[in-house]
Formats: sequence, structure tokens, C-alpha cells
Amino acid sequence: MNDFSNDWNDYSDDTTGMEIIDMFFQGDGWKGLCEWAEKDCDDSLELMQNILLRINSLVFFKETDNDMRASREIKELASIIKPFINI
Repeated sequence: MNDFSNDWNDYSDDTTGMEIIDMFFQGDGWKGLCEWAEKDCDDSLELMQNILLRINSLVFFKETDNDMRASREIKELASIIKPFINI
């Protein structure tokens, strides 16, 4: 796992934000999104841009040792992608 495993553990099923992110990228969520984007689905492309923005922000805040903001980005990213995974 990673060092974010306990960040924003506010999901009723005890799934952490990083676990949700891991499930999305390791499962069919990201693959399906890429397939739709390749078919010029504007919604999928916009979602991919939003995910990229959140990941870039997460990296920035971790690099600047701003763990509070990094945790917030994890929560935001997890909330964006949670509908695309089966928990």
C-alpha cells in the first residue's frame, strides 16, 4: 500500500480514499474511461482532465509537505472516481 492509506477514511464501508483510487486505476474504471475517451466522448475527456488536475495537485502538495491539502485532494479525487468502481 502507500503512505496515504489512512487519509480521509470517512467512507461508511471503511474504504480509504487511497484504496478507492487504487481500485479505480487497477480495475476496469480507468480502462473503461480511456476506451470512451478514445471514442471522442467529451464527458470522458473532461473527467480525465479533472482526474489529472487532482493528481497534479496531490503531487504538488505532497512535494511541498502540505499534508492537510494533500489529504483534501485524496478525498476529492476519491469522490470523483468512486461512482466508477464496485465497492
